This record gives sequence, C-alpha cells and structure tokens, in this order.
Amino acid sequence: VSALDLAAKGEVLEAIERVLSDLTVPCIYVSHDLREAARLADRMIWLDGGRILAQGPVREVISNPRLPFAQDEDAESLVVGKVTAIDQEASLACVGFSGGELWIATAELPRETEVRVQIRARDVSIALERPRAISVLNILPVTITDLVQVTAAPSQVLVSLEVGESRLLSRITHRSARELGLTVGLRAWALVKSAAITK
Repeated sequence: VSALDLAAKGEVLEAIERVLSDLTVPCIYVSHDLREAARLADRMIWLDGGRILAQGPVREVISNPRLPFAQDEDAESLVVGKVTAIDQEASLACVGFSGGELWIATAELPRETEVRVQIRARDVSIALERPRAISVLNILPVTITDLVQVTAAPSQVLVSLEVGESRLLSRITHRSARELGLTVGLRAWALVKSAAITK
C-alpha cells in the first residue's frame, strides 16, 4: 500500500481486514507503518537490524514506553473493545472495554462490532482529580506504571497508564509531571478528546 494515496490505501486496508477476519489460518503482514500494523495485527514482532526487539500481543508491544517507537512523535496505544451505544445526533459511538468506555468520532458502526481504537500519546492528558464541566468526553481512571524520558525532546516524558487490561501512553512535559508529582503506582485520570481518536 506504500504507493497508494490515502483514500485508496484506506480501501485496501479495509479489504485486508475483511480477508483476515474470514481466514482461519495465521497470516504474516510486514509493514514499516506502526499504525497500519496496529490496525491489522493480533500479535506483533518488532525487528531492528534482523534482531527481535519485542514480541507479543499488539496492544502490549506498541504501548511499551521503553521500546524505540514509543519515542516517536506519533507514538500511540491500542484499545480493543465493542460498540455498546451510538449517538447518531452527535455522530459518536461508545466503545466499551475492560477499563471503561471511550466515545469515538464515528456513528457508522453497528452495536457489538469489535473496534480497535488507536490513541496517540500526545492526545492523552492526566489529572489527579476527576475534572468537571469540561468538553472532554473520555475520562478514565488509570494507574501510572512507568515514566520514561523522551530522548529527542528533553522537555517531555512518556507516562504509561494502566486502564483495565489496556495501557495508554501519555506524552507530557517534565514540568507537568513534576508539578503533579507523578510517580509509579499513583492513581489518576486520563483525559482523551473524542475528536482525537481514530479507529
């Protein structure tokens, strides 16, 4: 799909998704695009220079803050759930998963559809108390499990957040982490704008 425009690439990836869901045999898909791999894969093997750096369930591998691709500006996490409700008027779907619910910007999915929700680390904010009267729809209870320096951006840190059986990454400044007193084991709230979430 590397030589295709965005619209054509989207159509081909949808076709591949359909084929993968119908097949009952293991398939190997090779890609340099992390978002593409996260969209299609159940398990991931990350290779660098012919060596395996990481392997396991895709949602665990891509949200590991200590792997090289977590340092990228577009680092993200993957949450897998099912559509539990639709708000047609607002063009939103509610995806339920072990850590709670996420409202995402689409109303085209029928209930009970399994959805892979990709959330960029830069779109996840952290609060120590549950906020009130704000525009953000997705407010999830989390526990901090790791803090990692962003090598290419000395002012920033990656925070790993456990939410149910999933893990989110949050990319924030060191100053924010210091002022909030973020430490491993601390309970907090993750805030994710619905408009920032893609499936």
